Amino acid sequence: MNFITVACLVLSCVAFSQAGFWSKGSHSSSGEREGSWHGDPETFTGGHKQSHGRPRGFWTRNRLTNWWTGDNVCMKRNEINETLPYTSRHRYSTRSFCQDTEQTRKCTTSISFFGIKRTFTATYQCCLGFARVPGQMGCPKKLQLKDILATSQDLEAKQVVDAITQLGLNSTLGSGNFTLFAPTDNAFEKYVEGRQPEVNTGVVQVGVNPSRGDNTPPPPKLVIDLQDILKGHVVPGFVMSGDLRDEQLVQTLLDQAKLRINFYNRPKKLATVNCAPIVSKDNPATNGFVHTVNKVLQPVTQSLMDMVASNPDLTTLKTLIGQAGLTDVLRKAGQLTLFAPTNAAFEKLDPGLKTRLMNGDSCLEKILKNHVLKNVICSSIIVGKIRSINLLDSFIKLSRDRDNKLFVGGAQIVANDMMATNGVLHIIDGTLVPNDALDVMEIAKKNGYTEIIKLIQTAGLEQTVRNLKNFTFFVPNNQAIKNLPPGALAALSSDQTALRDLLLYHVTQPSLSCSEMSTGDNFTSLNSARSKFRIDSYSNRRAFHYGSFKKTVQCAPIVRRDVESCEGRVNVITKVMIPPTGDIVNTLQEDGNFSTLVSAIVKGKLADTLKGNGPFTVFAPTNKAFEKLGAEVNDEKTIADLLRRHIVRGNLCCAGIFRTGWMFGGGQRVRTLQGDRLTLNRNRQGDVTVDSSQVTECDRTATNGVIHVINTVLEDVPRRNMNRIRDLWPMRWN
Repeated sequence: MNFITVACLVLSCVAFSQAGFWSKGSHSSSGEREGSWHGDPETFTGGHKQSHGRPRGFWTRNRLTNWWTGDNVCMKRNEINETLPYTSRHRYSTRSFCQDTEQTRKCTTSISFFGIKRTFTATYQCCLGFARVPGQMGCPKKLQLKDILATSQDLEAKQVVDAITQLGLNSTLGSGNFTLFAPTDNAFEKYVEGRQPEVNTGVVQVGVNPSRGDNTPPPPKLVIDLQDILKGHVVPGFVMSGDLRDEQLVQTLLDQAKLRINFYNRPKKLATVNCAPIVSKDNPATNGFVHTVNKVLQPVTQSLMDMVASNPDLTTLKTLIGQAGLTDVLRKAGQLTLFAPTNAAFEKLDPGLKTRLMNGDSCLEKILKNHVLKNVICSSIIVGKIRSINLLDSFIKLSRDRDNKLFVGGAQIVANDMMATNGVLHIIDGTLVPNDALDVMEIAKKNGYTEIIKLIQTAGLEQTVRNLKNFTFFVPNNQAIKNLPPGALAALSSDQTALRDLLLYHVTQPSLSCSEMSTGDNFTSLNSARSKFRIDSYSNRRAFHYGSFKKTVQCAPIVRRDVESCEGRVNVITKVMIPPTGDIVNTLQEDGNFSTLVSAIVKGKLADTLKGNGPFTVFAPTNKAFEKLGAEVNDEKTIADLLRRHIVRGNLCCAGIFRTGWMFGGGQRVRTLQGDRLTLNRNRQGDVTVDSSQVTECDRTATNGVIHVINTVLEDVPRRNMNRIRDLWPMRWN
């Protein structure tokens, strides 16, 4: 016997002991084996009837909690062997857990070892003919059992019993063990009322009121249909609710029809069969169990795709599903929920979007997948507002209003709970279009960014923008465009070429998420000059303080990130990005207000430095600021030292200057090229200061850095105490 064999035997023993498997009864060591109930309430195969009496625990609470150790409790066991994927064959894992309901306790132990997964399940429940009594151990209450039909009559399901009797199915149910999902009398009456008038007479005669004295035989087809429907309510064998699992398909007496079981815990506990809530469960009979439901269960024989194809109100949806290549997804076995828009719902779409969809747009698949949930969601579980995940891994919101109307997204559910072999279909009166399926123009319109739409249309770029693929678009919000200088916007509107270049400067390729764009990254835009823009991130997080985090593109703060569009991503920014025309020296030379500063840079021999790669942040005094100094400075070293106090390595945008309180030193500290530190701060009104100087204009960007305009020259001041708390926790901005 080799090591692997010994190890498997040991682990199996552990699993048996953990799940309580040391009991009398047969057991299979491979494949799947389940115990089964027999008609005799004292007999159970594959498990055991416990007769241990009350356990002798010290605490009464523990004794009452472990009710399954008392008398008249039967245990059913099950073992499943599975082969694991190759990647898991050299991994060992074990997991044990128990689940409790009102009537059952199910304990499961799973062991994975050398490519084999063994799952052992032990289910404890009252033996047939016994029931639990609250506060007592085991199942002390002995029941007076009747057969299935008599039990159903006692549960207010008399009409379905009458129908079974009239159609000759009572002899079938009397010859074996079965579980009946019995529609209540109210449910059966609603079913009859919903049938066509020519069928109603036969249904009433056969199923509802056989004693009314009318002996006219029902139509033969009606008899066959009703027999099939009733057979679809009957499951062979003893099936309690504890034996069922979520999304399980249970075979009925009707060969081609199965029942789908669903369990929900939120927003309320609910069990359904074919989306019909189970009203009363686990009612024992001498030859089975009865569960009552509030709806007649129609035989389910069509897939979701078949149901769409056969419905004349869903022809547009059928066409689009075929174009998107999703036919197999909606036809193969599964557990899906499809919200199916009607033909009229598609007519309500924006004409441009509808045209794109009908022409087989690449984002058609996203729109359709947005209508499909990964699990079966029945209408009865929709209480208040809930959400569920779809095939796009996004949440879809569902709600029920005070008038009992059901909604998904902005569409109303007009027909619900139409069961398919692979899920459930709800018909809706609108379409659920996610951002993922919209182009940039549609996203801007949906979110109210009207100013960028006007500029794009003025520049003649609408079709270009709609056709963008694999892109990242930084969209200025309305206020950002309104904040442009009055003359600048008018000049751009009259110069279509310049406007096109400005707008395309906000677009790059490929499509990237914000997390994929790091500080210092430079991206090439789509404008004619292929100008670049820079990404920066800033944080004022310190010890014992969470702080803030900002990300900027060319010093424009990103306020809304990663809005997915049909072929790319959209990020919303609060400034219009202006393409830089040169390095820092060139940018200063273009403005006459900095002529004194430019001369000083040349005299101090710092021009080559500020034309280098950088990046640098320059706090630039205007000519008026230099005039405040009084005496003219001509010494080269003095000029160089003075200017170095205005230059910081790195790209520090104004968005990276935060408001800080006294607890953290009253400001951020940054080191200059001169070696000393500047104190940066922002007041309650958002004004930025550098030492005692006011920043009058932020973020003039250059190819190798950024310029901030200040109103005074930063003269040398005595060195601060380096032991102050603000120096212990410097701001992380680069």
